[in-house]
Amino acid sequence: MNKYVFISGGELFNKGAQAMTFIAVDQMKRRFPDAEIVLLSTSDYKRSEEEKSTYRFTILPFSTGWIYDYISGPISSAYKLKNLVKKPAKSQYQNEKEKIGKMLNDVVAWIDISGYALSSQFTANRSLDFLLRILTAKNYGIKMAIMPQSFGPFSYKGKNKVLIDYLMKKTMPYPVKIYAREQEGYDILTNELGLKNVERTYDMVLMSKELDLTNVYKELPEFPSYEDVESAIGIVPNEENFKHGKSEDVYAAYKYAIETALKHDKSVYILRHSHNDKEVCQNIKNMFKQEEVILLDKDISSLEFDILVEKLDFIIGSRFHSIVHSYKNHVPCIAIGWATKYHELLKLFGQYDYMFDVRESLDKDKLNAAVVKLLNEYENESKVISGKLADVQNSTDLFKVF
Repeated sequence: MNKYVFISGGELFNKGAQAMTFIAVDQMKRRFPDAEIVLLSTSDYKRSEEEKSTYRFTILPFSTGWIYDYISGPISSAYKLKNLVKKPAKSQYQNEKEKIGKMLNDVVAWIDISGYALSSQFTANRSLDFLLRILTAKNYGIKMAIMPQSFGPFSYKGKNKVLIDYLMKKTMPYPVKIYAREQEGYDILTNELGLKNVERTYDMVLMSKELDLTNVYKELPEFPSYEDVESAIGIVPNEENFKHGKSEDVYAAYKYAIETALKHDKSVYILRHSHNDKEVCQNIKNMFKQEEVILLDKDISSLEFDILVEKLDFIIGSRFHSIVHSYKNHVPCIAIGWATKYHELLKLFGQYDYMFDVRESLDKDKLNAAVVKLLNEYENESKVISGKLADVQNSTDLFKVF
């Protein structure tokens, strides 16, 4: 009989999500060596067969709409009743839907690595997707764990509030463990929902000590060495900043920071940690004619990012996991972010002087002072980060529940 391990909430386009996916694949393969590891990701299923064949895990599409056919109970009944009135379009991936339906009886473990899904800050469907995955695992008696991620707030409104509140009460006590990445999320889950299965921990990528790539790739890929990179900083923007802050202020912050670095004879590499940031990276590059401002206009893997970031003096990062990857390589960061997770991460590493929130006023003078300080103190800050990283990585085994 075939056995399967499901990984949901992961993907390979965003490099933070990719890093979490690789870690999850490796760790679950160690615990279930005879099981087929399955990444549920529709966007990655669309990759070429040649590329998908390089991995030692299977990629399958997954749709929330399918879940109503997989589960029983009032939610499924209501959905099917609605479809009697209005017949839904036939699934683009009907064969894959049926395949997953058959697999569910033989899934031995399911982990979710969403990063940040259950929150009223996003569309209601994002929360529903997350909760219905748990409901599916519960329906089939599959052992499930929610890997470190952010939670809350839960300020849902209207009919969405009724449905999501119902689903949270029905599903959130089910996983054997829910790891809350920030104290704020832990407090919301334990106080508002009264959950007993929650543990406060750190980011999964940050806590990972080693990665066995033979569990991820059939043949190990080769990456550039970036040996020519020296006396340089990195800029890693995030399109989300422009949704939570004023666009002109955010662009001005990146521009001002780069100008300060150039005045101190540093080269500047503009990198994208997610494919979604391609346009933002190009817009920042367009502000500068100097050859010292270099746009790395390609998608690089999380593994290649590790190699490059290690060569940099520091980064100005807006993707959460770009900061995580930097800290893992003892590289300091100035964070220009939009959520609680940035604040707690920088406080954890004693780096809060370098925190800038786009939801607040971006102080040019303060930003300039932070850039100048890191230009002079990046080696000392690196030692501070190194010391704290050892504590974080020795804190707990996230996969102990399996």
